[in-house]
Amino acid sequence: MDTKTSCTLVDGCSYGRDLTPSSIGFIIFVFAGIFLTWLILGRFKKDYWKRFLIMAIGILIFEVFTAPMWHNFHLGRFAYVYKDVSWILNLGWTSLILGTVLLVDKLLPKLKQWQKYIVELTILTPIIFLLQIWEVNIGVRGFAQETLQATSGLRLFNVPVEGLYYAPVFSGLVIAFYKYWALTLDKVPLMPVIKRNLWRTFIIALVGVFAFELLVNPMVENKNFPSWSYIYQDISMLLTGLWIFGLWLSDFLIQKWFINLETLFRFCIAVFINTILAIPLELFFITNQFRIYSGSTINNFSGYYVFGGNLAVEILFAIPCYLALIISFVRYFETILDNEF
Repeated sequence: MDTKTSCTLVDGCSYGRDLTPSSIGFIIFVFAGIFLTWLILGRFKKDYWKRFLIMAIGILIFEVFTAPMWHNFHLGRFAYVYKDVSWILNLGWTSLILGTVLLVDKLLPKLKQWQKYIVELTILTPIIFLLQIWEVNIGVRGFAQETLQATSGLRLFNVPVEGLYYAPVFSGLVIAFYKYWALTLDKVPLMPVIKRNLWRTFIIALVGVFAFELLVNPMVENKNFPSWSYIYQDISMLLTGLWIFGLWLSDFLIQKWFINLETLFRFCIAVFINTILAIPLELFFITNQFRIYSGSTINNFSGYYVFGGNLAVEILFAIPCYLALIISFVRYFETILDNEF
């Protein structure tokens, strides 16, 4: 049997990929949910498969980026697409989150978009947390040691209570990703914006960047920054500020020179600009011991490095993944506030 050595139920390090009776029941439950959701929602959304695909891509980006933080076990050797990132869980999360979004749209059509967003997070947070309790206790889900060490130690049925924070950050980011692209899919007429409110953009970006940095804190430690720059644990306002500056700069350049391009091209340009800015900074921080990746993160690397052997190819790939979620989050809220819907 494919196993890992030691430990406890929560970190899951004694589990492998082979199917168990509990995991088989879990898989059946997931596929039944996917089928029923598609059957019901497909009746009033003929392009449901397109929406499903958009949400699945957003969730896959999140799962790949945060893969070192958790482990998925016993879903069968056929169930994994990268390390222990599972397409079965991806489709299950996609059905749950997309189903919630579409049902809220259907049942509460008069609410503004930001109000619907809050309702969706309110519904999804306890459901996702309860599902994680089930997954952990049947041996399907586990957490990396660094993830556990970053928690308070409080557990609800073997799951860190911080899951009540992780759930809305996860669902909030992927919902914003989906809704940003759904605006294009729905051909929503948008008011052209000549000049954005930079302070508003700053606040939206700060919320998105800080929330995501706090979530992925177990993956990397920020050290040797000035002591006054730390705003919570090892999150430095200097590093957060650099991410926000990149988002603001790309927004400014796109508004100035690329505003007439289609959404996809503007989005790709924004990701490209921020990636080009982020790679040399990340390389500098790693080389000079400002950012130190955790053991679980390093173990998740393939062993291939670039730029003199200092930058793992996984980090090179993770940067645009991170940016795709954050930029979608910022652009979505800018768009609904600019257009007042």
